[in-house]
Order: sequence, then structure tokens, then C-alpha cells
Amino acid sequence: MKYSIKEHLLRETKTYPDIDGHSLIAALASHASEKFTSYDGTILKFTQPDGCATLLDIRLSDDPARPDALYIEQIEVLKYPYGELDQACFGKGYAQEVLSLLAKTADETQTELFLVAAPTASGKERAYFELPDKDQLASLYARYGFVETGRNFAQVLMTRKPTT
Repeated sequence: MKYSIKEHLLRETKTYPDIDGHSLIAALASHASEKFTSYDGTILKFTQPDGCATLLDIRLSDDPARPDALYIEQIEVLKYPYGELDQACFGKGYAQEVLSLLAKTADETQTELFLVAAPTASGKERAYFELPDKDQLASLYARYGFVETGRNFAQVLMTRKPTT
């Protein structure tokens, strides 16, 4: 009996969706220096000559109302080889380059995007670095077509519909 249950469970196991098969991911990956994929998302790394890199973490939507949309988990600029925050990497337009590419590619592939504008750094990191707050992040994302759909004291919910 235990073998038939095990066999049944193995047969009924879900397969995970193929995020790499999404047209937006495939198009963006061709511009990235590295790509890391998990069962529900992809992190694309866009490396700059000065050792800074922008990481774009994109996830499949878990919203049943918009299953074809992609969720932008995080965009951050770090210094490598250690992947640390470094003031020398800030203010150079690296995140803006990736946001511009993301918006252009989302339009080309007709992909809806959504995100939460909220600072992700810990209090310790915020004490040493001048990082944008939720409103500054929302303002940045709005320049690339994201519109506010909700907010609270800590975050701004935003969506970007593709232009035709």
C-alpha cells in the first residue's frame, strides 16, 4: 500500500511553470550579463564596467486576475564581487537603464507588470546610505509608466500596462 501511495503522489506532483519561456524574460536575458532562475522567478544581473551591477528580480504573477502579468520583486544596484551596497554605485543611472529596458521590452511583448515601491534595506543600511523612500521610488517608477493602485504607510502598489 505505501508503494502505491508514493507512486500516486509522484504522478500527481505539479510541474512548475517555465518562467524562462516567458517572452519578456527571454528578451531581457539577452541583455543581461548573468541569469539565475528558480521555479517561480528569474534574477537578471546587468553588470557595469566599474563593478556595479543592477539586479532585476522578476516573478510569475500569483494573482489569478492577471496570470500573464509579471511581478517585479526587486531592483537594486550593488557593488561586486561581493554584492554589497556601495555609495559609489548610486546616482549613476544604472537602475534607470534597466527600468527603461524593462518598460520597452514589456511594451514589445505586451506584458503587464506590477510591483510594490518600498525600501528594502534594513535600518542599519539606511543609517549609512542615502536610499530612496517609498515615495521617491514610486516617483521613479512612474517615469517608466507605472501607476499607483494603492498605498499604505510603508509601500505604494503600482501597475504598468503595456502601451500599444
